[in-house]
Amino acid sequence: MADPLLAEKVRSKFPNVVIDAGALGGEPRVTVRKEGILGLMAALKNDADFRFNVLMDLTAVDYLFWEEKEFRFEVVYNLYSLSRNHRIFVKVLVPENDAAIDSVTSLWPAANWYEREVWDMFGIRFKDHPNLKRILMYEEFEGHPLRKDYPYNKRQPLVGPAKVFLLAFLFFITGYCSLSTAEAARDQAVLVPEKDASLLVSRGVAYAQKGEWDAAIADLKKALELDPGKPETYVDLALAYEEKKDFGSAVTYADQAVKLAPKKASGYLALGLAHEGLKDFESAARVYRQGQQADPKNANLCLTLGNLYGKQKRFDEAIVAYERAVEINPKETFAYSNLAYILQTKGDLDKALGYLTRAVQMDPKDAVGWYDLGSFYAGQGKLDKAIETFEKSLSLDPKYYKAALSLAMAYEKNRDLEKSSEYYVKAMSLTDDPRLKEAILRQITRSGE
Repeated sequence: MADPLLAEKVRSKFPNVVIDAGALGGEPRVTVRKEGILGLMAALKNDADFRFNVLMDLTAVDYLFWEEKEFRFEVVYNLYSLSRNHRIFVKVLVPENDAAIDSVTSLWPAANWYEREVWDMFGIRFKDHPNLKRILMYEEFEGHPLRKDYPYNKRQPLVGPAKVFLLAFLFFITGYCSLSTAEAARDQAVLVPEKDASLLVSRGVAYAQKGEWDAAIADLKKALELDPGKPETYVDLALAYEEKKDFGSAVTYADQAVKLAPKKASGYLALGLAHEGLKDFESAARVYRQGQQADPKNANLCLTLGNLYGKQKRFDEAIVAYERAVEINPKETFAYSNLAYILQTKGDLDKALGYLTRAVQMDPKDAVGWYDLGSFYAGQGKLDKAIETFEKSLSLDPKYYKAALSLAMAYEKNRDLEKSSEYYVKAMSLTDDPRLKEAILRQITRSGE
């Protein structure tokens, strides 16, 4: 689910690295300097607010003929969080005269091949990469074919038909040449069967990124025919079928992933989600528990199990799962918030307050944590403490409209109508939702009567 405030939250935490924040295709996007990129990426992966544990894709763009672009290249990272169910695109500016950037293979091993592809196609070097060599072109290939100044008719040493077809395909999907040019190259290649499972997986994932699930599934299935021993491919297939709401097929492929890699959490997470799609919540819970036994140090499995129990109002079991998550990862503030919510529901207010306080102690720069604490105080009628914590939340994230709105309501209950109106106006300026703007305007009108 896209969070319109996520990009701004990243900018507020890393003001010296993030140049711009906004949206890209409806998803949060930040543009950053290449200096300090490794530290930023480590925080995006490990920070409890973000938890971007999956590098979905890494690519580059050449803006050679864009006069308004100060930097010729941008390296684009597509990050996804399994536990938070949110995504962000990170665009890193890379100058032509220093086309090099730190490798993120130490954070996401999947970056290995992605970075090799960007080097091969665009000539952007990745510092400290363990094996930076060509991956699509052969080693004797001269130049980088996806650079805008690469001549489309440049002659290269003779290569086999499969590589000619691959080159034509790459040029076509990037818009570098016309379909007829690509087809001509393909025909000259005598159309041999695709025999590269890793290429098929990469293309399948690319289709999935565009929402072309049938094409993604077709490529991933072909990859499994060539290399049936890769559990990650079964997980990718399961997730693609889940997107198509074909949860039965998702169960089949995720179950195979678990059998091939019984110690990896990703298979159990995919299998559990597939069972949830079938409304078979008992089987989903059983799978998550099996995953916990197989990978007892994985906090995501505990969180997911806690979320499932919470939705079923099995609060005692949810508490056990969330407490296990924070035992594994004490900085897992999402679990603290959920624990506090459940404990408030059960009437254990002291313990709920303890978890909310611990959350902001673990991450004192987390605007959401302070907001949750303020909401607790407001619910208990402790308006002065609520105002103090809401103001702390808003100071950490000045564009957090929920904090501004809650401040307005708290000041209104405290009979400070001037402050209340000030924050109602601020909240209205921070949201693009016309219905919310209208509701806030009505509240301002009622407050002034």
